[in-house]
Amino acid sequence: MPNDCAQPLARSPRTTGFTPVFDWMQVKRHRQDPFRQYLSYPSLQPITADIEMPSPESTLLQSWHHNAKPWIEAIRTGTIESRLKVTDQAILLAILGRQPERVLDLGCGEGWLLRALAERAIEAVGVDGDATLVEAARAAGSSRVHLASYDELVEAKVDIGSDYDLICANFALLHQDIIPLLAAMNALLAPGGALVIQTLHPWTAAAGDYQDGWREETFAGFKGQWQSMPWYFRTLSSWLNALDMAGFRLAALQEPQHPQSPVPQSLLLVAERWDVSGIEQPQARRGAQ
Repeated sequence: MPNDCAQPLARSPRTTGFTPVFDWMQVKRHRQDPFRQYLSYPSLQPITADIEMPSPESTLLQSWHHNAKPWIEAIRTGTIESRLKVTDQAILLAILGRQPERVLDLGCGEGWLLRALAERAIEAVGVDGDATLVEAARAAGSSRVHLASYDELVEAKVDIGSDYDLICANFALLHQDIIPLLAAMNALLAPGGALVIQTLHPWTAAAGDYQDGWREETFAGFKGQWQSMPWYFRTLSSWLNALDMAGFRLAALQEPQHPQSPVPQSLLLVAERWDVSGIEQPQARRGAQ
């Protein structure tokens, strides 16, 4: 087929959201008349049909639905070495250091952190968007656990309580636009409350590409049937800007690291509301809420 006929296919369906569909009767007429073919082939264009391409956010949620059971198994058997040796203890100590009475675990998963806090006489409430994880958390502990997507939390469609002394998100902020969710969490904090986030360390996870963008977790090396998961990588400045736009100020930054490892295992951010200690929240940031 002549190159000019194939030219429209340069716009890939993967990036444009369209798939080319040719009118083969038109092609047949061109083949029957070589002279007409010579004159008219450049005008032969594909007929495009709209197709619905799943967003990375929907694929991310779907991957959690698929991976829920192997994830529960991995957490409860201590398969993930970095969690077992470094990051679980790091998030727990960061929370206990604030001496909270009421904690919301955002993206609580199968509930290990809820149980750890309950053992220390802290009232802990969990919320997660996957039903299998929520059921596992409820069955394994006594804490209240809500089923709600992040979109539902942003739109306040599910009542998960308020006046929390601390809200934590432990490797649970994997989607792109986290500012509306952080602003919604800001509104659920009691005066003097704090937000504690643990995430992949940007410098460690960048793998030579230090810019915001979607990445893929393949779960290579994990046992079981896992589905690849998209997640959104953000630089340190992007994390700090997101906190600022959601009405928080950074109070502490930690880089949990194993003594035998040359690189940090995670990034841990502790943020407070702008109204803490008499600091008035700037008008521009109020708009983000």
